[in-house]
Amino acid sequence: MIAPLLLIATSMQGDLRTVELSRGATVITQVDLGSKPFTYWDMNDSFIDGSAPEEAFGGEPVLAGGPTKSILLRFGDLNRVLGTTRHIKSATLFLTIAGGDKPNLKSADSVNVSWSPGPYFTINALINRNIQAAIKQKNGKVAPEKPAPPRWAATWRHPHAGDGGTSWQLAGANGPQDVEAIKDAKLTATDKVVAIEGLASAVQKMADSPLGN
Repeated sequence: MIAPLLLIATSMQGDLRTVELSRGATVITQVDLGSKPFTYWDMNDSFIDGSAPEEAFGGEPVLAGGPTKSILLRFGDLNRVLGTTRHIKSATLFLTIAGGDKPNLKSADSVNVSWSPGPYFTINALINRNIQAAIKQKNGKVAPEKPAPPRWAATWRHPHAGDGGTSWQLAGANGPQDVEAIKDAKLTATDKVVAIEGLASAVQKMADSPLGN
């Protein structure tokens, strides 16, 4: 799923610059210095689900939100993207609607701790897992329990699951040490697209503290 982030930033001289970020987007950093464009890949996404607290969903083709679900997004490498235009004036996130009820923004928060989507499942691994499950079912064997989440993948209970991992202060990233509310966040939606505006402070935090969230 592509989740474009539209940024408007200013340089120390007050020059405005607009950048659209998504995984695989082509970005030109500083036109005035003749820098070459590069392909942007440092964007992570996942969601966590209170009804499946030990499962990880990093790399899923669709991000699911709802009463028991929270979406996690991280845009990295912002220093390279922004160059000298370090002050972010505005930031808006766009999400394509894949289905479900009318979208409603319960809250938008800046995550205070690092998290990981975990290693993404490859198509071959997913096919092999389904084949093995079908074989066991055909042979009358009891289906195996769901596998543990990949090490360090974010789940409802952990920003980094597994041995050597960490836990959220409160499950679902609901503790005051886990997240900080983005007070200016506002949602507007059409039949096909959700736009969440007012994210400048959160994205500025990502740019200023790249090793945090």
